[in-house]
Amino acid sequence: MSSKRGRISNSFEDKILFSNIGARIQLLQKEKKINGIELSNKLGITPQALSAMLVRLRKGEGVEIPTLYRVAKALNVNLKDFF
Repeated sequence: MSSKRGRISNSFEDKILFSNIGARIQLLQKEKKINGIELSNKLGITPQALSAMLVRLRKGEGVEIPTLYRVAKALNVNLKDFF
């Protein structure tokens, strides 16, 4: 973590990790045939919010673990399946 409270580290390695998580979420979505609207409904967010989160991940920006947990639960996978 960086020195700023609430900020997620943005080292090169972290950016690669977050980008890979974003790609993995999208791959799991396709495998499970769950479109963005269905996933966003399961998460209780708008499709635009889901899209924004996935774009942030693909850019290598972070997301909080509780959010990833909710996505894993919505996709009916374990959190470890993102790694």
